[in-house]
Amino acid sequence: MALQTSKVNAYCSNIRQLASRLRILSVQPAVERTVFEPIQKDAGALGGNKQFPFAGNVTSQAAYKNIQAEAELIQPTKEVTEKPLNEFKVNVSDATEKNIELKVVACPDEMKKKAGELFPNQNVDALSVLNVTQKTQHDMSVWNANMEVEWMALSSGFVESAKAACDVLNSFGYWADFIDPSTGKPYLSKTETNATLNVTDEEYRSLGFEVTDMVCCKILAHKIWGKMVFVGTIFTNAPVDSHAVNAILAKAKVE
Repeated sequence: MALQTSKVNAYCSNIRQLASRLRILSVQPAVERTVFEPIQKDAGALGGNKQFPFAGNVTSQAAYKNIQAEAELIQPTKEVTEKPLNEFKVNVSDATEKNIELKVVACPDEMKKKAGELFPNQNVDALSVLNVTQKTQHDMSVWNANMEVEWMALSSGFVESAKAACDVLNSFGYWADFIDPSTGKPYLSKTETNATLNVTDEEYRSLGFEVTDMVCCKILAHKIWGKMVFVGTIFTNAPVDSHAVNAILAKAKVE
């Protein structure tokens, strides 16, 4: 099994609030997310940085005259995307105090074949996987009326947050899509594939989940929350350590 050498987690408590924060982030003007260069002491009038041409790295009002314009989708540069992963180190208590986990990993080899079937137009070697795991009140391996009602509510919350997360990734210039919990197929991509991805498929082992074959069915379990989980999956070509991914995780850690 391939080693997961790159992963990062964040925890939160309210999927609807997370979706709301991500929607705001996705439409935030690009200028507000720019990483500016430090002031250069020798910068003179009309010299040095063209973005800040005046003494003291001061810009003109004209540079911001289109701040209300629709933000362009610009491919992030290395300088903008790189950010230390240790900023998102998680307290062990977070997993027990919060009920939503966001976990991002570089797409494991075991998942790449299925990803290629789901998204034939994407380079699977460059994909990352973001799992949104919600802790449930009912055992998701035992189907009953109460479990079905909870599953429907959690599915709706995931779809709402996943669409917002994809909008954020798109706004940073990346591709993203997620798996529709009700069909197992891509939610946004319009492809002719018949491939599906279900949370009890063997590929989820490579994402850190336990998948048990009970002969009559397969059961997925989280290492901390066991079988009381709802899992939603997002795919993107944004690197795990990209500014876009870090921005999403930061919104989860606002609480």
